[in-house]
Amino acid sequence: MIIYKYDGTIEGYYTAVDTALKSKEQYVTFTIDTNIQLALDTEIIDVETNFETFRNMDKYLTKLIGSSNIYEIIYAFTSADPDKDNIIFNYISLAIRYGKKVLEMLSHPYVVKMYGIVRKVKGESHRMLGFIRFAKTADERYYAAYSPDNNVTSIIMPHFVSRYSTMQFVIHDTKRGVLGIYDGNRYIVIKDERKATVYYADDEYEIQALWKKFYESVNIAERANKRQQNGYLPKKYRDYLTEFN
Repeated sequence: MIIYKYDGTIEGYYTAVDTALKSKEQYVTFTIDTNIQLALDTEIIDVETNFETFRNMDKYLTKLIGSSNIYEIIYAFTSADPDKDNIIFNYISLAIRYGKKVLEMLSHPYVVKMYGIVRKVKGESHRMLGFIRFAKTADERYYAAYSPDNNVTSIIMPHFVSRYSTMQFVIHDTKRGVLGIYDGNRYIVIKDERKATVYYADDEYEIQALWKKFYESVNIAERANKRQQNGYLPKKYRDYLTEFN
């Protein structure tokens, strides 16, 4: 088996996929782990990210399955599923063989797995649009920390940029050290694993207290349904929600 090690970016992954396809090896897998343990019959190949290869692969796949469907691969790549690289590779291999017909092969095991992780990413991305809580900082910017299961910051940033186009803000995935930063004109998504130190505006604590009071006032204790609440708002997302802290 050949293991292709890449840098963890979509550009690096597409470069590794291109390398694997050209090798025509029957058994391949992918990793970003620098300390992977090798079996006796395993070879590891370090793949250097090539942006031209990435662009060519992106154009090729877009031609195969269409511009709207290429986003399924992007969604899948943000998945936390440990086997996502192989799932995507198998899907790409099918697309190369069957073209747009792969979109109709809904019962094929490779397609089932692919759409399974895409569905989870889309579901969580949609939830995060309602679960993000911004707080005003001392320098008149806004900061929101969260900890999603999947790496969805790049997916949700366009929504918040459109909604809060006049605000400067940061959305911080504390689990991965990923930050979406918007300066009022454009946004970037970067990785920075340093612990953030945030200084809030003087009136932010008053605003949070008012929000908690509002939450308590609309909550009818006699009609509490914890099971339903946990379904709509799982406990794993509550650490960064103002009303629960």
